[in-house]
Amino acid sequence: MWRVPTWHRLLVAATGPVAGFGSFGCHDTQHHWVLRDVSVSLPPVSGQERLLSQGGGASDWLEARRGGSQTILMACFVHDNPEVFDDESGMVFLIVLDGRPARRTISVTPANGRFVVGSAWIPARKPYVGLEGTIRILSVWLDGSVLADCDVRTVTTGHVDRTCDLKGLRRFAPARGDSVAGCVRVVESPSGQEGTAP
Repeated sequence: MWRVPTWHRLLVAATGPVAGFGSFGCHDTQHHWVLRDVSVSLPPVSGQERLLSQGGGASDWLEARRGGSQTILMACFVHDNPEVFDDESGMVFLIVLDGRPARRTISVTPANGRFVVGSAWIPARKPYVGLEGTIRILSVWLDGSVLADCDVRTVTTGHVDRTCDLKGLRRFAPARGDSVAGCVRVVESPSGQEGTAP
């Protein structure tokens, strides 16, 4: 039977074996990444998006073009029990910044922040769920890592979905590879369009 690509495999592809899970037992893992010099356009939201929607099919990936002037901060949380068939699930807080990261406070709204959630059976669906709150960048390290104080949550709607939040100090390390956090695919910009919006 054909299976949806799991969050576990996508994370290993993005970060190498160090991000993989152990062979036995249940694992709850988190990773924080910063993706620089890209251009991304978030799909419009209606305010009625659900945390989990219809199942089946492949996940809707967000494309980020290389050569842009934006930065993406991603906090990814993954649950996986290797002893249970297709138990993997994940959620990603995704915030788009204009320009390179620097010490400042960023207001997070659905215009620049999304919450992506999915599992092996219920893939992520655009336009994802909006975020609100603030992120205060405290420092940018020489290796490209970003230290930030986060106070972000999913936008509440009339649905009964729970609110998910991202709080406290987080260190975002530089992302590697063409697939990040199981929801972002990095692609080349068309020739002559580097640095422009999609």
